[in-house]
Amino acid sequence: MVKLALCLFGASMAALASASGIPEDREAAYQQYLDYQDLIDGGRVAANWLPDGSTFWTEEGGPNDRRILKVDPAENTVAPLFDIARLRAALTAALGHEPAGAGVPFARFQMVGPGTAAFALEGANFTLDLNTYKVTRQLPPSSFSIELVKSEAERAVPGTYLRERFQGLGPLPSPEAMSPDGKWTATVRNNNLALRATIDGQEVAVTDDGTDAVFWDVEAALWQPWSPSSEQIAVIRQHADGMPTIPTIKWLKPLEEVREVITIPAGANLYRSELHLLDIHARQPRHVDMGDNTDHYLRVLTWLPDGSELIVARYNRVLSSVELLAVDAVTRAVRTVLTESS
Repeated sequence: MVKLALCLFGASMAALASASGIPEDREAAYQQYLDYQDLIDGGRVAANWLPDGSTFWTEEGGPNDRRILKVDPAENTVAPLFDIARLRAALTAALGHEPAGAGVPFARFQMVGPGTAAFALEGANFTLDLNTYKVTRQLPPSSFSIELVKSEAERAVPGTYLRERFQGLGPLPSPEAMSPDGKWTATVRNNNLALRATIDGQEVAVTDDGTDAVFWDVEAALWQPWSPSSEQIAVIRQHADGMPTIPTIKWLKPLEEVREVITIPAGANLYRSELHLLDIHARQPRHVDMGDNTDHYLRVLTWLPDGSELIVARYNRVLSSVELLAVDAVTRAVRTVLTESS
């Protein structure tokens, strides 16, 4: 009797679905959306644009079988960027032993000239001629330093600065932003922007109007704020005035320390973000007029490969709508690419 009831229930539900008028292809698309993880092979694709501006490379596999793929979106082609057999043979000759794994033994590299890639491996720097597969070991940077002058090796490594992330934890260490050409590092000092030259370690203040309530911010952990040419950088001026604070106790210090940190209770004031473009030559942040950003989150996504536009996402407070905006690098004019709401 129970089996009969279940069969009748199942048949009635199937009839109800059929009578709902939902097209079969739409239902299939919905089910495919639910199973979207099955459509992903290789995980997240990180696009690293090549100097030609029309192709990029991405990584596939793990440390033992890594492949570097060159992707041409216009031609819809994917091909290995490195001949792994030739690369490993050249590295074996340069190192004196076979590198670890069976694939490309490094995960990061830079194109430093036509057909020339630079990379670090086993604590040394190398260049690779992609035409002849000749590997050349580079002279190591000087490690000599004195109290007032950082060494060449130290200057080439971005540091961290304390950054307010609006998580109710107070300012936390965040990485500085190094330019793609490796010549500049953008950071924040006492709520103001600063640029540091890697060639000599000299740091220059860019702004002087930052306060604890209205301060400058540069993000390097989630996106690349620098333009591909290293001529401009996207920075944010955060307005946190009027936001509530809560007392927080730091117990792990020799003496307990109490400090007020910014928090965002439901319905309370939200910080307001103003986008600026900073030209490294003028050293003057230029405001981008995006209208009223009150109760919105602003996220810089990427620069176009040719550096002509900056792509920004703007979400409303409850994350039910998003605007994808493009900012002209010269005029700072803003155009809407698309909008989406749920």
